[in-house]
Amino acid sequence: MLSESEPDSETCVLNCSERCKHLSFCERYFKFFYAIDLRDGYCEDELLLLHSNDICVITLAPTHPALRAVSTVSFDLSSGNLVNNKVSGKRKRGAKRLKPKDVICEVVCEDKVYLIRNWLDGNLLEVNTTLLSEPHLLKTEPQGRGFIAIVNVSGTSHKQFEKFFSSDKYLLFVTNGRKLNMD
Repeated sequence: MLSESEPDSETCVLNCSERCKHLSFCERYFKFFYAIDLRDGYCEDELLLLHSNDICVITLAPTHPALRAVSTVSFDLSSGNLVNNKVSGKRKRGAKRLKPKDVICEVVCEDKVYLIRNWLDGNLLEVNTTLLSEPHLLKTEPQGRGFIAIVNVSGTSHKQFEKFFSSDKYLLFVTNGRKLNMD
């Protein structure tokens, strides 16, 4: 029998469900960084998901204009086809070295071709070849099966992430009409 001061199990469950917000897999294991693209007034922002093991998943930010009407995705660039990038072993031999602003892929829409760029110093471990046959995943599952690339940033400075926006700062930036003076 419960004493009057102890809540019953049903009350505990209700109180817990009100207090506990169930986080998604990405929210639990990744830090969100938004790379803001301010050139020529475009809104071609990208989302960088950084794991504690220095693996970074690159995807499109929810405000990216390519998400409106994605037709195709291509990793075949003038610098070579990134699909052919073969990585093997514990030390990830064969990984292509990426610099900031290197183009990772092209997203072709009905009206425009968007160049998706890398924002980090690191090694390209994988590009998402599923996007070649299912480009709609960029829009429907951007933080899951619709990721663009995986980059290993270990051995590089984490100071490179200081230039990106956190989720809160990005939300404020977008709601303020993309103005940088957020005072």
